[in-house]
Amino acid sequence: MAGRKFIDQLRPATEDEATGGGHAILPFSPGGIAPIAVFKILHERFGKPNHWGDPAKTLWAWALAGKNGVLDVYDWKGGWSIGFVGKTALTPELKENAKRLLEDLVALARRVRPSTAAAVGGLITNPYRIFSDVADSLQEQIADLKRHSEETLAAYREGRQGGADAADREALAEQLTETLGVGRQTYVRTRAFLVAAMLAHIVSLEGFLNVVYHLFMRPGLADEQVRSRIEREPLDLKLRLVDTFCDCFDTPPIDHNSELYKAFLYLVSVRTDLAHAKLTAAMQDAVVIEEDYPFLVSREAATKYGIVSDPLALDEAMVQQAGRIVRSTVRQLVRSMRPDIRYPFAIVHRYERLQYNRNEDGRVSIVLDPEEDDVPHDWIDEMLAGEGDEWNPPNPDTHQDQKE
Repeated sequence: MAGRKFIDQLRPATEDEATGGGHAILPFSPGGIAPIAVFKILHERFGKPNHWGDPAKTLWAWALAGKNGVLDVYDWKGGWSIGFVGKTALTPELKENAKRLLEDLVALARRVRPSTAAAVGGLITNPYRIFSDVADSLQEQIADLKRHSEETLAAYREGRQGGADAADREALAEQLTETLGVGRQTYVRTRAFLVAAMLAHIVSLEGFLNVVYHLFMRPGLADEQVRSRIEREPLDLKLRLVDTFCDCFDTPPIDHNSELYKAFLYLVSVRTDLAHAKLTAAMQDAVVIEEDYPFLVSREAATKYGIVSDPLALDEAMVQQAGRIVRSTVRQLVRSMRPDIRYPFAIVHRYERLQYNRNEDGRVSIVLDPEEDDVPHDWIDEMLAGEGDEWNPPNPDTHQDQKE
């Protein structure tokens, strides 16, 4: 019980006592206690915060005086810390006091149960960024496998042509066989990466739409029953109805007759075929008999927008094409948003986590870092114009289902 008494030995420091020096004593967010729990404990015992630091980094702080100096408890970039301020230098006794205060806060925090019923905002994980990163990482793995195979093959050929001795040639041949697996090992890994990357790209687009629905659904519809119902709807329907359910758009977000929308619909069908392991027509070869001789007649995989749904026929170019369609669709949606939403959302839509505030009328505003508030609008417009990988519709004179 002695540890619990220490917090009762502290009092709010005067302005003069809290002036000067100081830095952190304990690490970022010590004890695993949420900042809101620390705030509630200190507010209940000492009243309103009585100390202020950098407003861009610290929103609240208490300077608490004890017999060994002044401890400073403050929030810091989403967490909190314990430090010291004032004219007294850091001493072993003051360090020990900080540890005793932490012990008290940990014990008291067990009783704190912050309510989120009246939440005025949030910080949410962005599945668009998560699955985009997955797809990009898998594509890098594919490129690494391809590069390693090509380098091994080149070294083998150079060794033969350069008159390498038998041992070197044998080692190179063994490495080539292992790398290519007579094609097998690298082939299987590459195919796995291709299928996973294709699915990750398409899932990232669904993640983006889920974020838009979560943040910008019309206040009259934004209850959990409607939200959960929409989240279960097919991806194509979510995109089709996004401006019906969400009030963040200034212009219609996508032309349902455009090639981009048709390409998006095709990606949805590819996702369905791959995710449900469908045996499509392109995956079925036929055996025919001519003059009592059997022949295997292979079906060439019909491509559309340069992509096939046969997992054996996928290649790097197809996955890259899917990524361009997804990113172009995302940029088109952001371009169509109202300016007050478009500019901050264009900045944060690639972040791993998005922070927002919800106003009294139920509408959302995006929270930016202070330095991001000054990003020129023409920079954002330029970013939304494309990032060097904008998807270009095929030639209208070229049939969509041509063999490639």
